[in-house]
Amino acid sequence: MTSVKQGSTLLFVVNLPVSPRVIEFLQSGGSGLIKHSQRSLFDHLLATYKILRSWDASEALSLAGLFHSVYGTASFKPAMVSSTKREEVRLVIGEEAEALVWLFGMMTPQSFRGTLNLLFTETVETPAFVLTHRLTSEAMSCSRADFLSLINLTVANALEQAARLQERYDRPKQAELRKLLPYTLPGAAFSFAAAFTIEG
Repeated sequence: MTSVKQGSTLLFVVNLPVSPRVIEFLQSGGSGLIKHSQRSLFDHLLATYKILRSWDASEALSLAGLFHSVYGTASFKPAMVSSTKREEVRLVIGEEAEALVWLFGMMTPQSFRGTLNLLFTETVETPAFVLTHRLTSEAMSCSRADFLSLINLTVANALEQAARLQERYDRPKQAELRKLLPYTLPGAAFSFAAAFTIEG
């Protein structure tokens, strides 16, 4: 089951029950009217969610995928939800999922790449990961587990739109994403192979 179907109390997406409150929050916020990667933001968020569910992601990570761009991101400026309404989002998807959405939306690409380098070379003495807030330049502490979740969000987000934005996801970008695969859930490698045809 891959489409959203209205039931009496639940919506089902990829065989996972999703509270109607979750979908209604996105729709009432105008996600269906906001353009994103040649489709609506709602469609992009829902498809990203489906990808994560197909990888057997946790409920928190999957819900983070469903909301990952609601605060905007460094590359997607429209914010469906104001940063002053974080508590409302927490009440809808839970504290763990909202924290991931906040980190994903607020981190700078530079700090993400820098933290990746730390992950690539980490030792037992590696300190907590730190990302930079793209609006305030403040440091945002991030656990290793949360950073791995951000990697999965990054890959799922990219794979969802790669077919529509082929110029953006050229060979160098594909190589960049491929480096993340050892840190993703097992299903990500299959999705990557399905999304990109690598010659030679």
